[in-house]
Amino acid sequence: MADQPSVFLKQEWQDIAVEYGWLEEVGDFEFAMPKQAISVAFLPHDRVTWSVDGTMQTTALPAGSAFLYGDREFVWH
Repeated sequence: MADQPSVFLKQEWQDIAVEYGWLEEVGDFEFAMPKQAISVAFLPHDRVTWSVDGTMQTTALPAGSAFLYGDREFVWH
């Protein structure tokens, strides 16, 4: 991953952790999501690539998209 400005904030309460992450600009990378998590896209993206258990897909990602992650391996590429 190229050197890019980023912001990552985290707060925890008992068994719940809330994290906010933002990358200024994204190149090639892989980011595995934690198990049992929820995420929301705040900004739209014309094209994103992700995989579940190794099967890749590329799609547009509208702002407000929400994801529920279970026990499967979900990776943003």
